Amino acid sequence: MSKRQLPEPRELFGPLRPVESAKTSLRELPDGRFEATISHAPLIGVTPKMIVWYVKNMDREMSFRGQRMLGYLWWHPYDHIHFEVVRRLPDGTVGAGSRFHIQEAFGRDEAYGVNEVVDVPKLDEGGLTIQQSLLGQVIFRLAHTFTPIDNGTQYDSVMVLGSNTWWLKGVGGAVRRRKYQQGKTGPLAAAQRRRGRLLRALPARTLPCPL
Repeated sequence: MSKRQLPEPRELFGPLRPVESAKTSLRELPDGRFEATISHAPLIGVTPKMIVWYVKNMDREMSFRGQRMLGYLWWHPYDHIHFEVVRRLPDGTVGAGSRFHIQEAFGRDEAYGVNEVVDVPKLDEGGLTIQQSLLGQVIFRLAHTFTPIDNGTQYDSVMVLGSNTWWLKGVGGAVRRRKYQQGKTGPLAAAQRRRGRLLRALPARTLPCPL
């Protein structure tokens, strides 16, 4: 799997959300798995349909304010490195059953780098789920839920690491120590800041988007 170098920071066309704008939790589940949750501040003016459109088109170039770049890079100017759809549905579209290659570095810190291929078991107006499996068992799952509200969307995330299968229970602890420690440069803090960019990136689309 190819790994690209962290590019220079791109132009920041609006402030990132503060960490305090979201509610988070971290806990060890009774079966030994690790769970992290984020309840983001509402995405005002953004509908679940718009979010789904964006996810399905993140591997295409988009233009905004005289710049043109991969859609995924508009989401975060500092952390996102590369994104591609490595498996599409039989009709050529993106949806549940696709696979994504995601590369990013939380807080631009390579210690929190991600360069993974993930399965997409769910992608619809109810949410997006990505996951990885080992020996037929899910060892990582990140489920985003999109809930429509009067003036936008409530965006909540739940990440679970590890397996409740006895021969894979050690995987969760190893991954947690390697990548997902709590802290202001870690994934939780970075994710809290980046969701607000959908407020600006989505209206800037140059591809057809159902509103």
